[in-house]
Amino acid sequence: MSLVVAKKIDNYLQIVSDSKLTAEEQIYGNPFLFGTLKTIITSVNTCISFAGLVEKDGINYPKIAFEKIFDTESMPLTDILEILTDVQKQSKYETDFIVAHQNDDIIRLIKIQNGQLYEGYDTFWIGDIDGFNVFQTEFLNKSSDKDLTGEEKSSVMFDAFTQVINNATVKSVDGLLVSIFNKNGYFEYLEGINLDIHKKTTIKPKQSKAKSCLLGKQKMVPLV
Repeated sequence: MSLVVAKKIDNYLQIVSDSKLTAEEQIYGNPFLFGTLKTIITSVNTCISFAGLVEKDGINYPKIAFEKIFDTESMPLTDILEILTDVQKQSKYETDFIVAHQNDDIIRLIKIQNGQLYEGYDTFWIGDIDGFNVFQTEFLNKSSDKDLTGEEKSSVMFDAFTQVINNATVKSVDGLLVSIFNKNGYFEYLEGINLDIHKKTTIKPKQSKAKSCLLGKQKMVPLV
């Protein structure tokens, strides 16, 4: 299922997501061996997030969408929304999308769910509802009744999502925390990622460097 949260904070936008992949009727036991980016920057002013069903009967729904979008340089937003709506229909409305688009100072945040386009809100989320409830509780506890700057709210958002990944009761949200924000009119990945393995790993003093490096290695599954 996974989780993606997009939020307008003052005059910019931030998106946080995990990297865990969930196959039909199966959750991979080790999220650090199987994962993918859930938010893809498709152009300097557009990024697309997905959550829900990734693959069924050999059909990878996000891959279908991104292949079509990347096939055309500088695709108009209307065409992108049409492709994503069509792919969502193909998935029987089990693959949801969030589209962030910036044109000059205008930031558009659009959610595609249940065959509908939703717009006009400062916060959208897709994926695991239990995970979002944990995120929302943590975010509100740390930000409500406080006069925080945009940068401080951004940090709280990152910390709140970390609590979701670290929460053992939220089974379908795990892996790497990847964050995107818009800066100077374009989107970029936040430097650094958060990783939590949920268990202690001991590296013995004589263990080779090559072996120890493998313990934290992440295999990202490319979509395109």
